[in-house]
Amino acid sequence: ALIDSPGIREFGMDHLDPEHIAEGFREISALAESCKFRNCQHISEPGCAVKAAINTPELHPARYESYLRLREEASQESG
Repeated sequence: ALIDSPGIREFGMDHLDPEHIAEGFREISALAESCKFRNCQHISEPGCAVKAAINTPELHPARYESYLRLREEASQESG
């Protein structure tokens, strides 16, 4: 994504909790409702509907990779 705002030199995500990143991805948020565990992080948990949907029409792998990158960036900025 490209964000162009004159005078803004940096875009940070330090105000976001890594757990809330999924809410910014409609398809991941919708799939998350079917995860086995309510607090699923969609990384390695058993019964994760998001992981099961990768490479299907429901979730493109690039979108999942973006989710993981943003989650990692938010973790680094908040911790």
